[in-house]
Amino acid sequence: MTGHTRLARRGAMYYHRAAIPVDIKDSYPKAEETFSLKTKDRAQALRLVRVAAVQVDERFAEHRRRIALERSAILDDLTPAQIAAAKTAYYQHLLEEDEEIRLAGFVELDDDGRVIGPLPEDPLPTFDEHGQKAEGWGQDARHQYARGQSDVFWEAEVDEVLSWDGLDLRLSPSSPSRRRLIRALQEAVIEATAAVQRRQQGDVIPTPEDPSAPSASAPLLSEKVKEWIAEKSRADWSNKAQDDHRHWLSVFTEVAGDKPLTEYGKADGLRFKAVLMKLPPNISKVKEIRGLSIVDAAGKAEALGMEAMSIANYNKAMARVGSFFKWAKANTAEEVRDPVDGLRLKDPIRDQDKRDPITTGHLTTLFSSPVWRSCRSERFASQPGNVVISGHWKFWLPLISLWSGARSNEIGQLLLADIKHEDGVDYLHVIADTEGKRVKTRAGRRKVPIHDQLKALGFMDLVDDRRKRYRPEDRIFPDLKVGANGYHSHNVTKFFSPYMEKIGIKTEKTAFHSLRHNFQDACRHAKMFPGHREAIAGREEGGVGGAYGGEGYDLTDLNDALQTIRYPAVDWSALPRYRPE
Repeated sequence: MTGHTRLARRGAMYYHRAAIPVDIKDSYPKAEETFSLKTKDRAQALRLVRVAAVQVDERFAEHRRRIALERSAILDDLTPAQIAAAKTAYYQHLLEEDEEIRLAGFVELDDDGRVIGPLPEDPLPTFDEHGQKAEGWGQDARHQYARGQSDVFWEAEVDEVLSWDGLDLRLSPSSPSRRRLIRALQEAVIEATAAVQRRQQGDVIPTPEDPSAPSASAPLLSEKVKEWIAEKSRADWSNKAQDDHRHWLSVFTEVAGDKPLTEYGKADGLRFKAVLMKLPPNISKVKEIRGLSIVDAAGKAEALGMEAMSIANYNKAMARVGSFFKWAKANTAEEVRDPVDGLRLKDPIRDQDKRDPITTGHLTTLFSSPVWRSCRSERFASQPGNVVISGHWKFWLPLISLWSGARSNEIGQLLLADIKHEDGVDYLHVIADTEGKRVKTRAGRRKVPIHDQLKALGFMDLVDDRRKRYRPEDRIFPDLKVGANGYHSHNVTKFFSPYMEKIGIKTEKTAFHSLRHNFQDACRHAKMFPGHREAIAGREEGGVGGAYGGEGYDLTDLNDALQTIRYPAVDWSALPRYRPE
């Protein structure tokens, strides 16, 4: 006879024995779930242990849910939808409870009040007792409902109902929503009592389906996330993008729980929002909250008065979670809702104001510093010395960005084959046409004319020199390695921001990306047509020129427009010109 993994034997007696799952071992009240099946018969023990195993697994699941609830954010208020959901669940529970009593049967009494037949093992009410009890409870609820009253029972019932599976909410004791929810629960009792009284008369009153019951075929969030990441990764999703999406979905899962997809609703999104509104940035680097659960970290950060993450980062987290649920809605047979829909915040800081351009004085300092004169070495580029690094990416990337508006990753990934000539114009072809190359937006795929100042500094000589030694599919700057996040910009940022600090020009709102703002300002000062400016820079909002890097514009027109920009504060003639290596 086949055995069971949880069937154990001590002497002649059989037992159920199960180890506590690792994920709840530290918080579960027992070291193991071991108890007697009260039989010495193996066949009977096998039947009993199967039933017991299901019941114990339900205990484990309930414990997980309780722990997740304890760690969830405490809400200051409930939405009307949450209150309605609690009322529906309570009404369903009351009718289901009534149905279970009827299925168990009532005690029948003779005219002298004696039980007809054998005494039941469990105490059961008579038919009349059951009806009287329901009527009395309904009258009490109507009395309090009419007067807007409550008592300790209803206060406790609020927390009990909100803890039920499918709701999983914690409400602040001082929340004004408690009074509204108490009235909703009283309404459920009044309506359920009326239904029970009709059942007493023999009317057919169906018990509603459990609103929290998951679809039997709905996959868990964690399972669907794996499928999503596998699909997105096939489309050349970068490690950085994958890690970022995976991180915020793990935070969401920790806050809302790992449930079948069909179970997620607005309440889960609101819990996630409440936590994000308290979390500081870079929590793994904040020693006061490092190692805590997400919910505990948010609570402690709030108690310590830590500044919460920026609205931009909050919105990014919401976007990451929202993008998954939008995909899941289209790729799941069951009905899936987006719990974070509509929860983004309006950012008071415009995108163009999040970075400042580098000031005129600081531009002069930057391009008079060791990298653009002579330094100690490529590694110690911030220190003055006798080494000219006019062939290094540290020399060229800031220059190319300043004179083209290109992003650091766009420049770093350029191949020798991406430097092209057409209609008398030399240009950079910014396009994601091979593995590992990426552009930020659809408008980012574009042709960017090469400014004469870059040519005067020897950029085309550098390209020609490297074409003699490398293949067309090799990168122009092979010494710029891809970062751990899958982007060339990672190592550019690691160099450029500390470099600005060392030469004394770094501010809170300046970085490599500031050069792109300098380019935009230079275009405006030159009175360049906005469509040309946006097409060259690869910005979405360039109107007709925003499509595919200005396909709506002639390349020679873009080149003519580009050549009008200047940075007169910098003495460009003082920079070393590239010489073949």
